[in-house]
This record gives sequence, structure tokens and C-alpha cells, in this order.
Amino acid sequence: MKSGTGPDNNPYSAFGEIKPVGYKEHYELSVAQKRLYMLYLMDGPTLTYNMPMAIKIEGSVDRELVEEVFRKILKRHESLRTSFLLNDNGEPVQRIHEDVEFRVSHVICDERNVKKKIEEFIKPFHLEQAPLLRAELISINEQKHMLLYDMNHIISDGTSIEIIMDEFINLYGG
Repeated sequence: MKSGTGPDNNPYSAFGEIKPVGYKEHYELSVAQKRLYMLYLMDGPTLTYNMPMAIKIEGSVDRELVEEVFRKILKRHESLRTSFLLNDNGEPVQRIHEDVEFRVSHVICDERNVKKKIEEFIKPFHLEQAPLLRAELISINEQKHMLLYDMNHIISDGTSIEIIMDEFINLYGG
């Protein structure tokens, strides 16, 4: 194979095709996931690897649509339906769930208590329980809201958060 060509010697396909793995009960963890899972086993559930975000929303919000959009995103992204456990050999593995229960909680509070509500929202994740994503809508009044969501770093990074938020905006907007 010449340099800069793909497996079929085609200069326009410098990379091979990525084929789906197919269904398995459990999948191997990436090196980074193994490290995070081992830290979780040593330390237990902590806030250390939470990735919380808050978005201010001005205008009216359709709470049912917010929840429906999150459910669609969960359906589209396997990582959001993934849990982590030790297999029979004591090796860490991930399990992708076909479906997970997901609800967006909703609270009403005045502006003085928003910071407290955000602090109460951020809780440790138990990696054995999918989804490793949670969301809450805080309504301050009819035209002012905060959308909170939090994911564990074992299933996401900065890039994936950006992708998910872009999808959320596009799906919510129709």
C-alpha cells in the first residue's frame, strides 16, 4: 500500500471503514474509562468527574418538549445509556442499555434561591446505574428559566457536551 492511500490502494480513501461491533452483553472500556472506573471503585461516588452545565433561557418553555428532546438524544447516543460494572472475571466493562428511564425534574423558585437549587442538583453518579445524565428545569418566572444538566466524565467530554447541546437546540427548535 502506498503512503496516503487506503486499504484498497485508493488515494481518496486514506482511512479504512469503521464497522459496527455488533451487539454484545458487555463491551471493553477505553483506557481513560478504565482509569475513571478504577478511581470510582477506590473513592466511591464523588462529584469529582461530574460535568454540570447551566443554560439561561429567556421566554416561555415547553417542559414536555424539553423532556422529549432529552429522550430522543438518549435514544441516539449509546454512551448516554451506558453503565459500568465488573464482569465475572473482575474486569471493568460497560453495558449499553436499549432503553433507560429518564425524566427532567422541574422546580419553581425565585431568583434568590437559584444558586442553592443548582448546588442541590449536582449529586454524585452511581456508575452502575444508567443513565449517567440528569437534567432539571428551574422556572424563575414564566419568561425566565435555567436548564441544568449534568453528565459523568466517563461517558462524555467537552466535545460530546457541545454535540449534545447543538442537538438539543436543533431538536427543540424543530
